[in-house]
Amino acid sequence: MSHLVVQLPRFEDQYDGRRQRELVRRLEEILAKVRTGFTREPRAITTNTQLDSDDGLVLVDTSGGSITITLPPIGAAFLEDHKEFHVKKTATANVLYIESTENIDDSAVGVSVRGTNTSLTFRASSAGWKIV
Repeated sequence: MSHLVVQLPRFEDQYDGRRQRELVRRLEEILAKVRTGFTREPRAITTNTQLDSDDGLVLVDTSGGSITITLPPIGAAFLEDHKEFHVKKTATANVLYIESTENIDDSAVGVSVRGTNTSLTFRASSAGWKIV
């Protein structure tokens, strides 16, 4: 799990505007990651894709055909960080399939999504991926 650590200047420290601006800049970067939980911008997908650790929000356009998204294997880092993937189907046509070598909600069978603008969140757990 990530921890937010910020050292604030002591009152007896001499005021330094540059230090304060740098502190605020670093804090804003950290808070942006905390708010979104993602390390990369939303990823638009139009073909079969294996997700990676940098993915967070995935927008899947199935207008050109059905697509399979594969969740990565769950490692210790995913468990520690409570890794989540947010997958959204953005087109009406075709089917979005989500699969993994790990169980998804205690089942070895993947998930299929047919509805437009349907989104699912998958969270890493010691028993596989959980839909939350």
